[in-house]
Amino acid sequence: MIEWIVFASLAGLFFGSYNVFMKLVGEEMTPSVGLMIVSGTTFLIASVVTMLLKLKGQSVVFANGPALFAIMAGVSTGVAEILYLIMFSKGGGLSIGTPLVIAITSAVAFLIGIVLFRESVSVIQIVGFVLIVTGILFLMKGGH
Repeated sequence: MIEWIVFASLAGLFFGSYNVFMKLVGEEMTPSVGLMIVSGTTFLIASVVTMLLKLKGQSVVFANGPALFAIMAGVSTGVAEILYLIMFSKGGGLSIGTPLVIAITSAVAFLIGIVLFRESVSVIQIVGFVLIVTGILFLMKGGH
């Protein structure tokens, strides 16, 4: 269990910095141009990591079914990032807008995990999720 928590924590740190950089991009650049730069950088990193894995002798797996899901994720990410950048360009704050986006993202993932993937959650995890969403609602009621 600890191993996935380490990766989740590191991903959270990088997503935190991502949010800051996206706000700075959204305030100064056309959203679609910012997305092209972000996506190009992401592609470059994924390409380098894939080449390093191959050079180390690890197998690199490509499968048609999951590739379709990756394309769908790419479409979702592209639309989400443009909307995210527009949010910032329209004055959405990092301290309120980002938690709102994360809360909605979390709610969607939580519900799909339970309903479609039949993941089990305990009562205490449900209470924790409700508290997180409630906290986000309190942030949004702060007078903005």
